[in-house]
Amino acid sequence: MFIPKHIKQNGSKLIDNLPSGWKYVKLGNTSITIIDGDRGKNYPKQTEFTNVGFCLFLNAGNVTNEGFNFTTQAFISEQRDNLLRNGKLQRQDVVLTTRGTLGNVAYFDSKVQQEHIRINSGMVILRADEKNVSSHYLYTLLQSPVFYNQIETFITGSAQPQLPIQILNQFSIPLPPIREQQRIAAVLSLWDEAILQTRKLIDACKRRKKGFMQKLLTGKWRFPEFRNNKDDWKYVKLGDVAETYSGGTPSRTNKAFFNGTIPWIKSGELNQTNIYATEEHITEEALQQSAAKYVEANTLLYALYGATAGIPAITRIEATINQAILAIIPSKSLDSVFLFYWLQSNKEKYLSEFLQGGQPNLSGEIVKEYFIPLPPFQEQRKIASLLSLLDEEIHNWEQQFEKLKLQKMGLMQKLLTGQIRV
Repeated sequence: MFIPKHIKQNGSKLIDNLPSGWKYVKLGNTSITIIDGDRGKNYPKQTEFTNVGFCLFLNAGNVTNEGFNFTTQAFISEQRDNLLRNGKLQRQDVVLTTRGTLGNVAYFDSKVQQEHIRINSGMVILRADEKNVSSHYLYTLLQSPVFYNQIETFITGSAQPQLPIQILNQFSIPLPPIREQQRIAAVLSLWDEAILQTRKLIDACKRRKKGFMQKLLTGKWRFPEFRNNKDDWKYVKLGDVAETYSGGTPSRTNKAFFNGTIPWIKSGELNQTNIYATEEHITEEALQQSAAKYVEANTLLYALYGATAGIPAITRIEATINQAILAIIPSKSLDSVFLFYWLQSNKEKYLSEFLQGGQPNLSGEIVKEYFIPLPPFQEQRKIASLLSLLDEEIHNWEQQFEKLKLQKMGLMQKLLTGQIRV
């Protein structure tokens, strides 16, 4: 879906009663200039992009619903940059995605370190005349339900949704006096800063957890009470210390099979650390007449192939699984939570070894051959407990992150329609 989910759930329509001094105006009737990129003969070829260079050439991943993201970067040379005409950013420009994923917005303010940036053919630049329209206010407005609602109304195309400039020019925006625009933007920027800092905390917590996993799960770091026993770690095959089994899928031609009460876990749901609920349920008849397998609560599950291959999860409910999921039942010498974290830390290693046709394709027999560390059971439990605490900390910050975004969305809805005045 090309409209961000959190926007759709909290959308609002334009309201009729604006405060005195406010007005609705079409973008095309404002001093905001909408600039397309250069799509002519000088548009850079794929072979001309480099990892470093003079001018950053934006791709779809660089403009998100949380602003700029420069995790991946592609550059063009100064020579190629000089050949291009439209589409180069100036400070205080706002970038809007107009093809594929519509409505992602980023703001080229002084916090962005890169000096030379160009948009690609799936974006436009909105450049405000600061005398009449605050660029910061415009950036805030384009993130709001007031704007996203209109995207849903005016989108063109189906397989490849697009937002042409002539359509954008028809969008209505609430425009208070310039001073109030600036004050609204300043208030909402406080939430932006809180959201940004919380995101940084989450990333820092994840890096810390990754470092702890690398040390604790290899025996490089040990708790004081275990340090004197240097030879009590050993490596064993997973199949020697755990039982494994996978299931099958009931026939979907019999739709009645999926109208039951028994939770049915699909491999796509293993992107969660813990599984407390599922989207689908099957009947007792489906369980009996298919290869679907029952798993108890607190069973360790492991995705074998597809988009979630190599991801472990622990189900907190009694449920059934299909052939894309492996249930792992550790023996008394192996703690399931310790194994969960070991599988999590070694995901990329095993996926790179078992790529088939570009897709990871594991099996129960392959997983049983994994060599895993087997420290003393009490040490396993202590490692698992510490990593669980780190996960809980990350989860708490992620909840705070979502709350801040919801708070900002609610405040935007009020401030940008004049229901609350600064």
